[in-house]
Amino acid sequence: ERVRSLTLIASAGFRQDKEPRFAPISFKLAEYKAGKLILRWASNKAMVKKTLASLVANKELITPVWINRASILSLRAGNRNTMIALRPFIPNAELLERMHEIAMPTLLMWGQNDYLIPIRHAHLFMNSIAGARLVTFKNTGHYPPVESAHEVSREITEHIRLCNLMKDEK
Repeated sequence: ERVRSLTLIASAGFRQDKEPRFAPISFKLAEYKAGKLILRWASNKAMVKKTLASLVANKELITPVWINRASILSLRAGNRNTMIALRPFIPNAELLERMHEIAMPTLLMWGQNDYLIPIRHAHLFMNSIAGARLVTFKNTGHYPPVESAHEVSREITEHIRLCNLMKDEK
């Protein structure tokens, strides 16, 4: 009752195992018991850099600052355990069945070059959420807020503005 709108950016939710897609090495490792053990303790900036490079369209965005920040975040309490627990990714069938109940303005944003969660998934969300609006970004991979920051900011600002207009009309 307290949420007035929804914005999903390159969101997971649908099955990912039966389509051609790219998964970073850390995701692949996390699908195996031995790999999960390795990932709990491995901390390697080279692996972080390789993972980031596989998820963005513009490799020039991968700076030492971003690599360092991603490395630090990966070491935060609970972060690794959560990432490992989500592999292999298994969608929540009950939530998927209820997605049609979402009755609020919904903005979907996707990079056209997202090989982790392909743009096909944006269309699955659109088919499941009545009135959802999709915005895609050229030359953008899995991180639109980093790769297309100005455009993402503009779209979210416009989405909120439209939601506020709708609220004022009621």
